[in-house]
Amino acid sequence: METSDLPNQNDPAAFPIQLFYKALNEILGKPAVEKLCKTSEKLFAQANADPPRSTQLFISSQIFSALEQSYGSLSGLGIAQRSGRVFFHQCMKQHLWFSPLKQMDFLLLPPPKKFKEGLQLISKVCIAWFEEEIIISEAAEEWVWVSTGSTLTQPLWVAWQKGLLYGASTHFSQGKVHLLEEKQNVSAPSQVFLIISKKSLAY
Repeated sequence: METSDLPNQNDPAAFPIQLFYKALNEILGKPAVEKLCKTSEKLFAQANADPPRSTQLFISSQIFSALEQSYGSLSGLGIAQRSGRVFFHQCMKQHLWFSPLKQMDFLLLPPPKKFKEGLQLISKVCIAWFEEEIIISEAAEEWVWVSTGSTLTQPLWVAWQKGLLYGASTHFSQGKVHLLEEKQNVSAPSQVFLIISKKSLAY
């Protein structure tokens, strides 16, 4: 399926599948992504399932399934995380909802407030795109992003969201790298805790 044929491409509330593909293209190259698309179509045919309400998210999930099948679990997780980071930077360049993060009044905020307001904005965007429940809390030495949603039962989606937050945290701290840890709720596989350290890592 061509991305130009997808519905709601100009609707900011719809997951921007074109930027999702663009991020993967930057990492794997267009021929590899086209091959993944063909593999995902075969997987869908084999599953004989009905797509959920969000066509864009369904296609993305199928691409991740094809990615895992083609590259293996570990490599797939790494590629997904990198694509999440690249996706953030693509959104910073092209998506209307990310424009407040480029404004000078935001960039001049002190780091703690910048992280807090930045994470709040991104959480609102993710809630609109993924229909997830996201709660952000702050502790003495870390920010905690708690996300609950059906997409998070797929490990590559978790890695992708981790990459998205990694890209965001480096932007908020002007290029400094923060430790980002992942914890899954064993009793609730659709819930993930992503913990961002307030201290940047030494180079």
